[in-house]
Amino acid sequence: MSLTLSSLPALSDQVLTRACRVLVNSIIGRNPSPTQITHEAETAAIEWAQAGIPLETVHKHLTDSVMNAARRDTVPTAGARLPDAVVETLTAVLATISTAYLTELCDQQSPRQRLMSALLDGADPTALARECGIAVAQSYAVVALAFPVQGRHGPLRTDSRTRVVLELDRQTSRAALARLSNRGGTLLVPSPLDDTVLDRLLTHLSSAAGVGLTAATTSAAPSDVAGAVHHAHELLDLAMVFGRIGRLYRLSDLAVEYQLTRPGPARDQLAAVLAPIEDSTHLMQTLRLHLPGVLSRQAIAHRLNIHVNTVDYRLKRVAALTGFDPLTPTGQWALWSAVIARSQAGFLTTAK
Repeated sequence: MSLTLSSLPALSDQVLTRACRVLVNSIIGRNPSPTQITHEAETAAIEWAQAGIPLETVHKHLTDSVMNAARRDTVPTAGARLPDAVVETLTAVLATISTAYLTELCDQQSPRQRLMSALLDGADPTALARECGIAVAQSYAVVALAFPVQGRHGPLRTDSRTRVVLELDRQTSRAALARLSNRGGTLLVPSPLDDTVLDRLLTHLSSAAGVGLTAATTSAAPSDVAGAVHHAHELLDLAMVFGRIGRLYRLSDLAVEYQLTRPGPARDQLAAVLAPIEDSTHLMQTLRLHLPGVLSRQAIAHRLNIHVNTVDYRLKRVAALTGFDPLTPTGQWALWSAVIARSQAGFLTTAK
């Protein structure tokens, strides 16, 4: 039996009616902005899906509301047809709502998700690709993606993941695949001819999420996707550890950090440079803020709520204990290499 508006719980009734009112006003407006209407429709659909309101009920209530409002405001003759512009806009809105609603529900056993799983597991994706109507690309840009815990304006929105998936579908005509949580995940994008396409894609996805996203990418044939995913997430971890956030990284961007974190005696020897100060949290914290060369000593003092003379004293202590002066280019390079090696040598310092 189909649910009607009267059979919904009171809270769901309010959720449905409030968002419908906003959409109706935009649909029958004289000059509705397509971008604004799409944003409103996706916002409403995600809210309705989270509230558990059946999609059939959503469609019927919105359609009835638009018909009543349009006939009252623009069609005084009883039984007259709705204006073509209103019908066209309503049809587009209903399609947008369906896509956003079903994306929010995100059935993990959908054909697209099973195709993603097949590629991640190294299985033959041919049959699944045919089932979901997606051609398997000759090569994929494997993108490891991280959501920040919060943006400049507060915690990450609960609908950010869904908005990223919707924008990814728009930008790639649904040729890309995604597996995301509220912390991040993996994208498989058919490798573009122009590599800068991926940078622009991340910009669009960040805009959709409402926060700056950080990503790392590498490329792989379908049979090599699993290994490429591991590699891309290694690069992403390196970017995050060293505060390189808010953009898309490739191996060429992190080549030094990547090489210095490979297992071996050279890495362990580099990491050992910091052994004399490993138990001095205040020295490690000050050194980590100083080495990237982004903050002045005054800024470091402000960040740590200490006097600038204390910053100088701590950096001199680092030089005395390690044998490398963090105020000289040679010393900075040696100490920064040690920090990089240390990050993957089993005793990562979390001082920021």
